[in-house]
Amino acid sequence: MWYGVENNRKILVLTYLGPSLEDLFVFCQRKFSLNTICLIAIQLLGRLRLVHEYGFIHRDIKSRPPNN
Repeated sequence: MWYGVENNRKILVLTYLGPSLEDLFVFCQRKFSLNTICLIAIQLLGRLRLVHEYGFIHRDIKSRPPNN
């Protein structure tokens, strides 16, 4: 929706595209198949690489341990 520089930082604002992975994970009774996990990982890495190729650094990537 918008990109530019604010306070010497590059900013990218995107359109909300749907439910989060957490929402989908809960919808699937907190279980993804190995195939689904691999497909998600491939897409995430590809998109992150593309963002970096355009000179943007995403600073809000989070990981948390699984709930056992």
